[in-house]
Amino acid sequence: MSLAEIKDAVHSLSREELAELTAFILGHEEGEEWDKQMERDAATGKLDFLIEQADRAERGRPAHPAK
Repeated sequence: MSLAEIKDAVHSLSREELAELTAFILGHEEGEEWDKQMERDAATGKLDFLIEQADRAERGRPAHPAK
């Protein structure tokens, strides 16, 4: 099946079928890999800056401190 045929088939889906397909694709494959990458990044400190920005915002300070 070619990509063009797949696109045509997707365009012919009902709203319900399209929602089910979307949930399957995002939740089954990319979603799992995304979650694993986020877990790795959090464990290695790559996301610490987001926590700092959220803490600053919560305290009413700028998200990016002046340099």
